[in-house]
Amino acid sequence: MRVAVSQFATSSNLQENQASCIRMINEAASCEPALIVLPEYCNSQFSTALVGITPLGYVDHNQAWDEALLLDGEFLQKIAQQAKKHNCYIVANVTLRRDITRSPIGIKPDSSVKSNISVTSCLFSPLGELINQTDKQALTEHESEFFTSLRSESTVVTTPFGQLGLLVGNDSMTFEPSRKLALNGAQLLCNSISTVTIDQSSLHDPTRAFENNVFLATANKITPLILSEQTQENFEETDIGAGRSQILSADGKVLAKINNNDEGFTFADIDLLGDVDDNRISTEVGLNSKTRPDGTAYKEQLRPELYQELTAAIKQTNHIKAALESEKSKKVPATANVAIFATYKSNEQAIDDVCHYIENNLTDVIQLPELFFISDKTITHDVEQRKQI
Repeated sequence: MRVAVSQFATSSNLQENQASCIRMINEAASCEPALIVLPEYCNSQFSTALVGITPLGYVDHNQAWDEALLLDGEFLQKIAQQAKKHNCYIVANVTLRRDITRSPIGIKPDSSVKSNISVTSCLFSPLGELINQTDKQALTEHESEFFTSLRSESTVVTTPFGQLGLLVGNDSMTFEPSRKLALNGAQLLCNSISTVTIDQSSLHDPTRAFENNVFLATANKITPLILSEQTQENFEETDIGAGRSQILSADGKVLAKINNNDEGFTFADIDLLGDVDDNRISTEVGLNSKTRPDGTAYKEQLRPELYQELTAAIKQTNHIKAALESEKSKKVPATANVAIFATYKSNEQAIDDVCHYIENNLTDVIQLPELFFISDKTITHDVEQRKQI
């Protein structure tokens, strides 16, 4: 399949932004792609980036509401029409109104009252249908002032070309959202972002692709249309404007990239379904097809039972906060007894050795060596002995 990513600037004018989206879709469609990915905040100039002195945000919540879209409004209907016109999938990220109304009719809304507005990536099919909505999960402090995340996390979408997953902004900066999509079968992650830093293209994108064995298509915004003199100087001095939209292979290598901050698009041909090469090695992508250097399937190495209790504890946010507050009220000890303990026995005898030490010593922290229960680490090189271990 052919994938295209585009990058362009937006303003505070909704009509201008709609025109920019349609113009860029038409330009990208010239290469006849199966999928076009647009950047984050297609309908707004909002940005979490520190442009000049402060981020590009809203004056108040009324402006955030006014610039947010209706799911069935003209802006997204135009995007849907473009998907049908060009017979391709389109990912467009916008801010959406999730409340029916902001205030009763005839009453001026309080500018300090927060409404439910989400930052959402919408996936349109070649039939012009909205087939997936993914809300941004990891909101920055600045974003949290205006937006909420009400919808469930991204789900994998099945297409004739393979399995797609949607990422939004900061969700691609940590491993978990991408990993969840990959575990559910995603083979291509469509990532809409709006950033002025280069670590997204140089670090986070290749990492997410490689660790999950998936293709990744990232579309980023470029320098805002309206800049103060100080802002313009900052961009010229640092050369870190934005852009650098790219498409990466499953091993994290760049297939296509825009190496500047100019408006434009790029594309690459990728194969999500895979094949078998001359050495009879499957080239299928996705976490289910990822193998370790020794040839064992990565998924076979996952042992979620070891960390389910930890995961459940992390989700109990209120309990954790209460525990932290309780800890703060306690007196912090002046010292801690720390021990480094090694045993030269194996298996159950090694575990008994450690337990005997714990029972007979007053130690607060005990550090054990790697694979402490194996006296001869060379046996890990043998497949059958690893199974026994």
